[in-house]
Amino acid sequence: MLNRVSRSNVVPLSRRVISRFQSSTISQNPLRIKLDEYLTYYKTPMEMRPYIYRPKNHNKLLTMSTPIKDDHGNIIDHETPAPRDSIRPISSDLILQYINSVQDKNELMHWLKEWTNVTTRKKTIWKLWKPIHLQQILLRSFFELGGYSNFLGFIYTQKNKFIDAKNGQVFNIENFLNTVLLCNLLRDHLTRSLDSKKSLQKLKNAWSITQFKTNRTGLVNVLIQSLEQRQRFTALDELKSYKPKNLVLPIFPSPDSESFQLNKDKFLKDNELVYIISKSLLEQIDKESITLDPQVIKSMQDFVTKYIELSPNEPERFDDLFKSMHELYKKDETSLPKEEEAPQTKSS
Repeated sequence: MLNRVSRSNVVPLSRRVISRFQSSTISQNPLRIKLDEYLTYYKTPMEMRPYIYRPKNHNKLLTMSTPIKDDHGNIIDHETPAPRDSIRPISSDLILQYINSVQDKNELMHWLKEWTNVTTRKKTIWKLWKPIHLQQILLRSFFELGGYSNFLGFIYTQKNKFIDAKNGQVFNIENFLNTVLLCNLLRDHLTRSLDSKKSLQKLKNAWSITQFKTNRTGLVNVLIQSLEQRQRFTALDELKSYKPKNLVLPIFPSPDSESFQLNKDKFLKDNELVYIISKSLLEQIDKESITLDPQVIKSMQDFVTKYIELSPNEPERFDDLFKSMHELYKKDETSLPKEEEAPQTKSS
């Protein structure tokens, strides 16, 4: 049961918090609205939540006048926060759905900044982040929305926050690093860039940002090998703890299983990046400068074939992605993308 709180005990809300109550989201996307409402709840002072979010206290809330303070702590006005509906927990999948639904790079960047502008003490928010979220932000900005360098640069700057929030594993090899290396390789191919020093530095930056270095599939080795051949450098002595590994691609679910449909859908979602990387290396990268091991090529070909069998629309979607990618770079063909620099980060 809530205790009666006098006006003097109510924690003053900053203008920023009040504005969150008054303003609507910049997007009409229903997924974004749910995410904004959830974030607003967690950015609301705990002492005010029972009055704002519990219906039985709404009448009491309307009698309260809360001081609005400026950045210097001076009271500049008084405001009565409006009652809000109760908040239900959200899932990480809602974040993924939103990222995949956004059609504007500025909206996505605005949302990303909002969701990382949270104290790392609010573990509930930070634990919602998964490696696939960073993967999809980077893939969508590279292939569909534009602004890839800006997104990657900003994500680099947030590394220490994720570490402080005990969620540094979002910067892993299979989702984060492999996505960055694929985009680097495709961008070099698109711009016909041949700069071994610059390419090696980008690789070292991405490797230093990567926190969780479990190499499950060995795809990172194939990507690094491709970068090495194309840009003519050697990475083995430059990357701490980097070791060669044979390619071991994910095993497809058995069609005889009772839960095959459920397993199939999850497998396709979880391994879409493996498909995109494999198909890109097989079809999109110039063969003149990169020669992959025949067994690696066969493993990727087999994976792509089986993946398409489970998802017949994938070839068309893949073609659409690369058509979009070429259109994006055609718009910006007069200038090369800027270098992403890795900030100083904490070690795990």
